[in-house]
Amino acid sequence: MWSASWRTRFPLRCDLTGQPAFQDLLTSMQPRIVGLMRHQSLPPTEIVRTAALDRTGDENPLFRAAFNYVVLPEPAWPQDVWAQLRSAAPTAVWRTSPKFELGMTLVVDGEGGGLLGELEFQSPLLDRGAAERLAENFRTLLAAAVAHPDRAVSDLDLLGAEEREWLDARGGRVLPPAAPEEGTTLDRIRAQADRTPDAVALTDRGRDLTYRQLWEAVASLAGRLRAGGVGRDVLVGVHLPRSAETVVAMLAVWQAGGAYVPLDPAYPAARLQHVLDDSGLRTVITRPDTTGTLDTTTVDVIPSTTSPRRLSARAHPARHRPPPAISPSSSTPRARPASRRA
Repeated sequence: MWSASWRTRFPLRCDLTGQPAFQDLLTSMQPRIVGLMRHQSLPPTEIVRTAALDRTGDENPLFRAAFNYVVLPEPAWPQDVWAQLRSAAPTAVWRTSPKFELGMTLVVDGEGGGLLGELEFQSPLLDRGAAERLAENFRTLLAAAVAHPDRAVSDLDLLGAEEREWLDARGGRVLPPAAPEEGTTLDRIRAQADRTPDAVALTDRGRDLTYRQLWEAVASLAGRLRAGGVGRDVLVGVHLPRSAETVVAMLAVWQAGGAYVPLDPAYPAARLQHVLDDSGLRTVITRPDTTGTLDTTTVDVIPSTTSPRRLSARAHPARHRPPPAISPSSSTPRARPASRRA
């Protein structure tokens, strides 16, 4: 990003990390711009040389778009021009020989009475229609920033009414930013099941599971886990291939208050047994076709049927373990915290 005047251009990097509000972004950029102006005598060629940038090819090694913001005193232009600017919307002036791939200049009245906008573009990159839409988007962005300076830059409006209508007509409706939802992943899934119970939540090899079916399966298995002794911070193994049942199992363990330990069925039997012994697992969720790799004399198995709604459980009380989760790796498993927020 570049901030520029008529005489000098400064390379300016804009950091939008953390979703800053528009007014906060302006506040953070001001000292950076002031600092850059102290080096306005440094020629761009020296910057390119110092940064060891590639100067081959047709592209500018420092930037591809330029922005000029110019404040002129009122006597600089005829009075009738300024009067027109004060009463009209920002104007676009088109040039046929731009210096850069994209360039925009805003000239502002010294008294803040109006703006004259000039957009330059290279025809191989944009046609006039696209450039006009870009200019209109910029006007919309400016209006939104002035109206809502405390709103995050990423949430400011860019699209005008015509563009929204165009998207609506083609099924691409642009929705306003949703307010952040509170609660855990389980809370949000349950809320979604209440709102759209028959909507598809999971698709697994041609089989669909609705939100109602998903929540019923999770609640059913969680109840059986709790009845078998699974509670807060109790570890439960999930010995399943990637499938809908895996999702149900993980959510059910959370619902029961426990923490799941993923056990990949592709692991060698010795590796699985090492994880089981080291973690002290007493309860494992699995399927009949994957139990062969487990020592079922020491691990209680929760068999699964083809329908998550009919998942049955057979669990014995598990020992209390403080770590909220364990992630097996190529070495000895280590405990790590696990967030339950979406």
